[in-house]
Amino acid sequence: MGACYDGPMLLALLGVSMATACEGERTLAALLVTMDEAEAQFGVDAERFRQATDGTVAGAECLAEVVTPSIAARLHRIVGLRAYVDQDNEAAARAFAASRRLEPAYVLPLAM
Repeated sequence: MGACYDGPMLLALLGVSMATACEGERTLAALLVTMDEAEAQFGVDAERFRQATDGTVAGAECLAEVVTPSIAARLHRIVGLRAYVDQDNEAAARAFAASRRLEPAYVLPLAM
């Protein structure tokens, strides 16, 4: 079985600081919804994409459950896409490299 990650550990792996206080714990199901929204908005609406990625990171900060390596890799990809949109090439490279370490066979689709 692969490793699982809790919220604070996952954020450390994502390179995200826990700057906001949580108002209640978030569920994995709610996190997956925000991840779906972020992926759906990538390349469609930059502002909605930024809002959805902000929600994804906030959800990960307050996550009350552990995540699988696959979900952690997906989070890294979303963080990488956000960094790419924000033209932060170094952060994007780090996020995508972390995702590849967790899921080396994953190939980004041409369209999301």
